[in-house]
Amino acid sequence: TWVLNLDSARPLSGPLATLRDGRYRLLAKAVDFAGNQSANSAPHQLVIDNTDPLPPTMQPFFYTNVAKPIIVGTGELNSVITLTLNNYSFTTTVASNRSWSVNTNTATPTPAGFQSLVNGTTYQASAISTDLAGNSSLAAIQSVVMDNVAPVAPIIISPAVSLSLTPTIEGIGESGTTAVINIDGTIYRTNVSSTGVWSFTVPTSLAIASHSVGVTLADAAGNISPAALQNLLIDPNALPAPVFTSARYTNNRMAPITG
Repeated sequence: TWVLNLDSARPLSGPLATLRDGRYRLLAKAVDFAGNQSANSAPHQLVIDNTDPLPPTMQPFFYTNVAKPIIVGTGELNSVITLTLNNYSFTTTVASNRSWSVNTNTATPTPAGFQSLVNGTTYQASAISTDLAGNSSLAAIQSVVMDNVAPVAPIIISPAVSLSLTPTIEGIGESGTTAVINIDGTIYRTNVSSTGVWSFTVPTSLAIASHSVGVTLADAAGNISPAALQNLLIDPNALPAPVFTSARYTNNRMAPITG
């Protein structure tokens, strides 16, 4: 074996300037004590890279209902990602499409024995990118919330009889979830407000008939609630249901109820 230290070696002619970042073509040949010379070696490419990669990305702040989740993101091509979660570290290589993923259920952690995430706990995940030259990025930091508890079933509060062919279906449920509305097999979605109210107006006319309505709630972690069910009758000739007009909240114990 042989070693050439460019920092201390003396060139045969001229000075050797400090190499800048870039690609260099190297050739080598052997010369013995008698002056005999070998043929040149095959060309060798040397890449000088002193630039740190950009921090990798991870999926945004997210909830999961999987105790050993899959973490995904993007990074510099061919760099190595070191992911740290719950004091365990995993490594993976960025693919040709600049994506990376770590399945904490199957990947090998350091130290061994990755512990399942605990329900209701927020964890901090960090990811660092190290390129082929050994330069490391700053850490990307992201929160991971473990939640495997399904929301309580929603409540449908709109009438079961509608005069309109495009009725508005309303109800209450856990704030921040998504109401998934199934009408005769057609799926619609709407967000539950911060006050726990959801409302959806059917965009296409329904037939004058009875229709099956089911509503579930999906939270950010992917947990699905039990369904609330209703048989919704579309009948333009039906007697309209009464509507309350009095305030929902009052401090008057004998307040009149109006509608």
